[in-house]
Amino acid sequence: GATSTVFGVVEHVLLRPLPYAQPDRVVAVWSAWKGFDQTWLSYDEWEGWKARVPAFADIGLYSDGAATLDGDSPERVRSAIVNANIFSILGIKLARGRGFIADEDRPGGPAVAVVSNELWERRFGGDPSIVGKRIQVSGSERLVVGVMPPGFQMPIDYRAGERTDIYFPIAT
Repeated sequence: GATSTVFGVVEHVLLRPLPYAQPDRVVAVWSAWKGFDQTWLSYDEWEGWKARVPAFADIGLYSDGAATLDGDSPERVRSAIVNANIFSILGIKLARGRGFIADEDRPGGPAVAVVSNELWERRFGGDPSIVGKRIQVSGSERLVVGVMPPGFQMPIDYRAGERTDIYFPIAT
């Protein structure tokens, strides 16, 4: 039993390819600070990597967090703030709508969101007209512009052990 459990974890974490267009070309870049061997990049570090590392075709930026879906039945969900190009870097085609555009990924840009397929089905009943609807999230109104494909997980979701349910532009 223990051997089967260990193999199941190893197979799922190490042997199964990541579900991205070119998983062999996807890497996670971390920063290291004194006392912390793996921590988030600062915005300035990210800008530096983008400008000075020609080995990267592109570099995305994202961070995880939590948000509350407001309404009659408030629900706390895992969230992420991402830059506009993250879905294209991962080669993800959204199930409905689109990802973020550059105009949304700037300070003061439109308040938009992309939801996971699982959240769309669970919370919004799989409503086919979800794209273009406004939802209340953590006290703010957001326009839904897209729905992720079923089963999609951000790279950090594998480590966290749970799926991100809503995405916002990082507004850099």
